[in-house]
Amino acid sequence: MPGAAVVALRILLVAGACSTLAAQSLGEIRDEIRQAVRQTRYVQSVIALVDFSQTATLAGARYWLDDDTGTQLDTLVLPWDTDVELAGTDLRIEGQFGWLSASAAVTDLFSGALPGVETAVDTRWDALSGSLGIGPRLQLGERTHVAVLGRVAAAWLHNDATYSGPGAGASAVLFDDILFNWSSTIVSGGLAVQLDRRDVLAGGAEPRDEIRLESVLRVESVWTATVQSSDSTQDVSDDAQMIATRLDVVGPTGWTIGGQRIDWRGWTGWTHFPGDTGDRLDFANLFQLGAGLEAELGDVHTVPFDSMSASAAFLFGDGILGISAGFGVEF
Repeated sequence: MPGAAVVALRILLVAGACSTLAAQSLGEIRDEIRQAVRQTRYVQSVIALVDFSQTATLAGARYWLDDDTGTQLDTLVLPWDTDVELAGTDLRIEGQFGWLSASAAVTDLFSGALPGVETAVDTRWDALSGSLGIGPRLQLGERTHVAVLGRVAAAWLHNDATYSGPGAGASAVLFDDILFNWSSTIVSGGLAVQLDRRDVLAGGAEPRDEIRLESVLRVESVWTATVQSSDSTQDVSDDAQMIATRLDVVGPTGWTIGGQRIDWRGWTGWTHFPGDTGDRLDFANLFQLGAGLEAELGDVHTVPFDSMSASAAFLFGDGILGISAGFGVEF
């Protein structure tokens, strides 16, 4: 994981040193490990990954992290949003369901410091999350809107680890429920402000023939707290911030399928995790380049949705690379 895997290695070095203190009881050694985990903010790094996984649009993505553990991160995000009018006020309502899985491997938890108890570990983090946001959407001029959203979310986190080697049994006793093989449930609340604008770059005979520029700027702050955990180590409260911007250019391909016109879409995006949020992730910036096709299906009565799209993107940043594929529908 970004941050979490690297932090875990640091914790394990400290824990390995603690385990050499024969005069200590098992409970005292585990307390030392708990203190090391808290000092390095390992759990907060895992939670930051959950926040990161929710920044994507409808897509499945795979990321590779430049670290010593071969960390691989997979995400799937299913968002929806709609605009409704209530008592003369336009409201934006948005929701999201997300899944995240990250895996890493360490050849020796103790980095050779304890001959005879070498322990390798293969570990995986999984998270399921859901969120809901609602707030007014205001028009600023002819082509610009701003939405101010209050958001709530919940997530279930789980770590699973398998030990091997001569020290596997001892390592399980030391680290289970604290560093590995634990679960927790977190809740969060926050505020998001999103500014979106549409401009025409080139006109056409009909509105659908135009080449359009769609731009979005979003700023978000989230506060998170644990409500259930395997061990007090996972009982944390923290906050995270995100700034994201995206520019899309959309135009007609001239193609049709079953009489329905096909548009092309290309985009570039940048997501920034400022300050402590970026430190916990081990990367502060993520860039993306993507392209896709989309079709309006409002005249097709045999399908239950108004449009559909398919897309792919390349993502890169500070020590992170990724690819993404997405499929979307609008009702």
